[in-house]
Amino acid sequence: MKLKFLHIPRPKKFEIPPRYHDPAAEEREARERRIRSELGLENDLDGKGYRSSIKGQMRVGSKRLTIASKQRRKSSVRVIIIAVVLTAIAYYLLTN
Repeated sequence: MKLKFLHIPRPKKFEIPPRYHDPAAEEREARERRIRSELGLENDLDGKGYRSSIKGQMRVGSKRLTIASKQRRKSSVRVIIIAVVLTAIAYYLLTN
């Protein structure tokens, strides 16, 4: 086993992965966007074709909340019923 009393750690290297510019890919994407817009298939998020879907998301979220609240309510009722039954059994056993 090697002991190092005066060990000085080397500085860590900073590496940035290079980003490549591919003009052919950009040209292909622009051509695909142009063709989709001509055919009317593109949902342009930053243009005039953008439509907010918050309303639909709120409906889905509210349904999830109601289901979760129903399940919580059912479990609370079960706990109360179990507590009442156990209390009745304990009272019966202690009085006899």
